[in-house]
Amino acid sequence: MNKMHNTGVATKVAQASDGIEVPTNARWLSTSGTSGIRPDGTLPETIEEQVEQVWRNIQTILAPADMEVTDIVKITFYLTRRENYSVCLASRDRFLGDARPAAMSSIVSGLIRPDFLVEAEVQAAK
Repeated sequence: MNKMHNTGVATKVAQASDGIEVPTNARWLSTSGTSGIRPDGTLPETIEEQVEQVWRNIQTILAPADMEVTDIVKITFYLTRRENYSVCLASRDRFLGDARPAAMSSIVSGLIRPDFLVEAEVQAAK
């Protein structure tokens, strides 16, 4: 089981852990940047739909490794619009439940495709 370290070094903007300790001999899984492209190759237009699909895609990547979102120890979100941050947080909280991985979010000038509004990468350990 991954151990959360919440030291109170700073007030968090979102619910996240200051650090996560992974046990010796844990299996690690790192994802590439994961976008909101659906399995059929289409991309939703709205941030709400894209970020929800990002989470479904992450779950799909974790499943063959017998991992779930509760095994995520670090997540990084890249958003192209600051006003979409609250949507991203709300979706993250729904998918993670009580899990609190270490987290980082950045506002970037663009992603690889101009119609991508969000992309995420995760590290998971079990």
